[in-house]
Amino acid sequence: MNFKDEPRFTQIILGMADNSRDEISEEGIAMRFDMLKDFSIEDIEKAAKKILMSRKFKGMPPIAEFYDALHGCDKMQAIDAWGTVMKHLQSGAEPLDPKISEGIRRIGGWDCLTRRTYDELQWDEKRFIEHYESLDEKNMPVLIDGKVVELLDRVGEV
Repeated sequence: MNFKDEPRFTQIILGMADNSRDEISEEGIAMRFDMLKDFSIEDIEKAAKKILMSRKFKGMPPIAEFYDALHGCDKMQAIDAWGTVMKHLQSGAEPLDPKISEGIRRIGGWDCLTRRTYDELQWDEKRFIEHYESLDEKNMPVLIDGKVVELLDRVGEV
């Protein structure tokens, strides 16, 4: 969002406050705008509708609830990531996403997955989801398998 979206954003937030029979200050609106500015106004509107359709609590939803509505919960992201793994298994090409690659590495690696039966993959899915949900910038390896050689090649070029 940018500042031209601020009136629409304010309208959305005030509508949410009215729906929840709550009040919100100008500072509260400004804080939410600042915290959610990396998203488009269209995405904010969709998230607000999603929250309003499913929320049963009184009071304004916290910003974290917007993030969940915008990104989906960690479980849904992990399930989507496993779907990506399965598509790549069908095509034979290893996924390039670093977080997915690290999840795969933690359950035995790509080569191991390519040799699994359908029944074994169901167990791997459960383990992958657990690992994927636990991954964030703090516990991702700095260098993923194969990247060390690539990095060393670059250093040698300098």
